Amino acid sequence: METTSQSPSAPSVDGPLRAAFKRPPSSTPLGSAFVDWATLPVRSTATGVVRSVFDAPAPTLERLAMHITTLNPGSSTHAPHCHPWEEILIMKEGSLEVSINGDLCSAGPGAVIFFAANDAHNVVNRSAEPATYYVINFVADAAHAMPDAPAASWLPKDQLGSQVVGWEEGECKEMTHDSRRSFIGGTTATFTQLKIHATSVAAGRYPVRHGGHLNLLLVIVKEGVVESTLDTVTHPVGPGCVILLAPGATQTIRNRSDAPATYYVISVSTAETPR
Repeated sequence: METTSQSPSAPSVDGPLRAAFKRPPSSTPLGSAFVDWATLPVRSTATGVVRSVFDAPAPTLERLAMHITTLNPGSSTHAPHCHPWEEILIMKEGSLEVSINGDLCSAGPGAVIFFAANDAHNVVNRSAEPATYYVINFVADAAHAMPDAPAASWLPKDQLGSQVVGWEEGECKEMTHDSRRSFIGGTTATFTQLKIHATSVAAGRYPVRHGGHLNLLLVIVKEGVVESTLDTVTHPVGPGCVILLAPGATQTIRNRSDAPATYYVISVSTAETPR
């Protein structure tokens, strides 16, 4: 997790900084919610700005911590560090150099980044423009039992390791009125199931329904404006907005505009998810 939410401990002699677990500032579990980009508090840092979204327990998670970082050119938020929980970054604007266990790659707009348990990682903005990205840390109970070594050295082959998936690398399936671009899907060290995809909805599209699920869902609007009805509450959501769906919640998304709209869906199941 970035140092905006965690204070890393001192580095080991021959390894990366280790971020220490801290309990969330609030003990009240998160429920289903809309979060508007325009209402997010903005805090300036030495390297850019941070917008805080969530930091609290959530259904099936000990902690869900989410914020949005805008990183200035030439800046990094922290030195390479690691932690036993898993982390997802989604690129909103700009590009980053991503380091995973010392290996470097680039991530541009729309890219999805996954950091597995205890893999050393950080990002640097090597470009001439600011880079903005979502940072989501999921602390499941299983995180406390992770081996004290990079996942790359012990993770079973049938589980997902750290990776960067560019927008164009996502597997795209075209349908009659919309399309789905799949980025990540499978079991991880702390998730019994993790799925990340982006749905592009055609203008005037009839409602897309998410409901009857027992897993936790996060929806992030990439572009366009959609109308979301969460249980019985309807709310317009545009670029940058976030929707949290607690297990059992029902949501419908309708694009009433005259332009396409695209949103990410992150689905997380843990050992604590009801069966």
